[in-house]
Amino acid sequence: MRLLPAYQKGNYLEKEDRRIRYRQCKRIIVFAKVPTYASVDGEMIRFTKLEIETEMEGISFLMPKGVEPL
Repeated sequence: MRLLPAYQKGNYLEKEDRRIRYRQCKRIIVFAKVPTYASVDGEMIRFTKLEIETEMEGISFLMPKGVEPL
């Protein structure tokens, strides 16, 4: 919740925070040592391995102020 104001203002990447890593990619795999939860499309899922792949123009996102689409 502490990150929400910075996200709303669009300056969340300006602050040093080891929990946030900004990368651009088409595919990402997240591994967890213990079962972990993530919210995916409004649903909570439990995982130890989570694979996410993008599809060009496959989904629309609302973006905070100051962020330009790629």
